[in-house]
Amino acid sequence: MYCDLILTSLSEAARRAFKNMRAFKYEYQSDFAKEYIALGRVEGVAQGRVEVIQRQLTIRFGELDNDAKARIASATADELNVIGERLLTAKSLQEALG
Repeated sequence: MYCDLILTSLSEAARRAFKNMRAFKYEYQSDFAKEYIALGRVEGVAQGRVEVIQRQLTIRFGELDNDAKARIASATADELNVIGERLLTAKSLQEALG
């Protein structure tokens, strides 16, 4: 909605410049945007780690039950690191989860 509002309010030259911006290189100016973009990145990275650990455990030990999925999803970054290291040598899902 905001993007649409901005685009319709700009001159043609400004609209072209805006459309040609490289969004991935943009540096946010407001503290609000910096804080929430950083938070989103952290949450995205954490979610990605959870998904990788779950996938690796599933490949190694078979389908995960809901308790195992919930435990992994609620794990801290340090706990995920430990689980990731343990799953390399663990003989069971329970051993990998600790």
